[in-house]
Formats: sequence, C-alpha cells, structure tokens
Amino acid sequence: MQIDKGEQLPLQNKLRYPFADMDVGDSLFFEELSQVESAANAAYAYEKKKKNGFKVTRRKLENGYRLWRIA
Repeated sequence: MQIDKGEQLPLQNKLRYPFADMDVGDSLFFEELSQVESAANAAYAYEKKKKNGFKVTRRKLENGYRLWRIA
C-alpha cells in the first residue's frame, strides 16, 4: 500500500438546504412531515452556527408542508 502525501481533501457543500439564499418570506415545500422536520432542525443548526437571526416556521398544507423564513 502506498502513502500519498500532499493530497488535498475535496471540499464538500454540507448545506442540504439553500438557507443562505433565502430572504424573509421565502419558503420551501416538502411532501413528507419527516422532510420538513429535518429541514427545520437544519435551519435551527444553521442559525446556531451563523448567529444571524435566521428563523423559520412550518405549516401543514393540503398537499404537504411548507417551511418559511420569518427572520
């Protein structure tokens, strides 16, 4: 087995959701409750890391769920 030195680890975009591109009033649609819950948890973690006041709310709709940026 050969050891390679100086190989850089490729950067990964860990953001699964486009929170950085969202303005207040923008929303994301999800078909499943588990999907919107996952996105809401990710939004809370995003705010905790960035400390930028990013806040979301979610609502059940007839055909799925929507997550809105409210701050």
